[in-house]
Amino acid sequence: MRARLLALILAAIAALGTPGAATLAHAAPRDAEARLFWPPAPDTARVRWAGELRRQSNKGGGFGGALRRLFTGNNSARAEQLVRPTDIYADDSSTVYVTDAAQSRVFVLDRARRSLRSLPIEGAGAPAKPMGLTGDGRGRLYVTDPPGRRVVVIDREGRFLRAFGGRGVLLNPVDVAVDTTTGIAWVADAYLHQILAFDSTGALVRTLGRTDGDAHSKVVEAEKPANASERSLADVHRSAAGSRDVRENRGGEPGEFLYPCGVAVSASGELFVSDGLNDRVQVFSRDGAFVRTFGHMGDTPGAFARPKGIALDPSGNVYVVDAAFNNVQVFDPAGQLLLTFGQLGTGPGQLYLPLGLWIDRKGHVYVADRYNARVQMFALMNHGEPSPAR
Repeated sequence: MRARLLALILAAIAALGTPGAATLAHAAPRDAEARLFWPPAPDTARVRWAGELRRQSNKGGGFGGALRRLFTGNNSARAEQLVRPTDIYADDSSTVYVTDAAQSRVFVLDRARRSLRSLPIEGAGAPAKPMGLTGDGRGRLYVTDPPGRRVVVIDREGRFLRAFGGRGVLLNPVDVAVDTTTGIAWVADAYLHQILAFDSTGALVRTLGRTDGDAHSKVVEAEKPANASERSLADVHRSAAGSRDVRENRGGEPGEFLYPCGVAVSASGELFVSDGLNDRVQVFSRDGAFVRTFGHMGDTPGAFARPKGIALDPSGNVYVVDAAFNNVQVFDPAGQLLLTFGQLGTGPGQLYLPLGLWIDRKGHVYVADRYNARVQMFALMNHGEPSPAR
């Protein structure tokens, strides 16, 4: 009897498959209800829902997963899954990289194999809380690490190459974008209320935003070790909220920021900044000169409530994730609203506190659907220009 029971259990485990890289649900629209397009008929559709990337729930969970862990000793069955995806980068249409701050991991989504694995970043190079993510088009990935107050550079397999910024330079780096022509990395620092530019060696070469009363030098001084222990920012900079916010740098005038949270660089080198609590997008030239701004606080199309990630499509249109509206708004380069897609929910094309996004060269739009624990994919139809919103 015991032998028969054991045989049945082992057969059940075998039917579940061997542990390994988690498979992904990459669902294609299956019926009329799932075929989501924007704008809806009778307007000409410009964006369609193309599926989602997430770990399937039938591996590692429930009774079957518990049995596998019991009999195989494998306790990592739930390790390879998205929990809180924060940002995305894809330099082609088959491999997608995703940061997951909740797990302190950078994942690789292989669309062709429908597999998910985490990069083995170890030692001093491992980011404590990977947030912003981008690439330079030459095989290098840039990952912001707010607790480490730095940006980590790795190759596609997770091998540590270098880091820049660090204590005394950055305070809360949340996003990064690379100008592939100049090699300049633009970093959004939410608590410095600034955008900082670093060259290919990691040297700080430019700072955008308000700097009142030499606040940044106070950060540098406060971050220096003293007698083998680090003084806190508050010891020197009393007006800061603890060590978390340089209040003097907050501003709402053109060229100033209030919790900037997203950066993107156009093909021509213009820098687009998602200026979080100023509820706008600011645009700067390649050399950092203020050019224009668009957007404002509100609850109508074209307004923002909590703008987060920002990206540009192959035509130069600007896509902005709004975490409060749970949608993506699309603007032309001058700031005219063209289209919105997405809404609050858990179904196909619906979002729940989204954060980052990326658009690859073939017009695939990836959105980090954070609290739905997935990456949603949308496709630009024929790379056509979205129609102006009515």
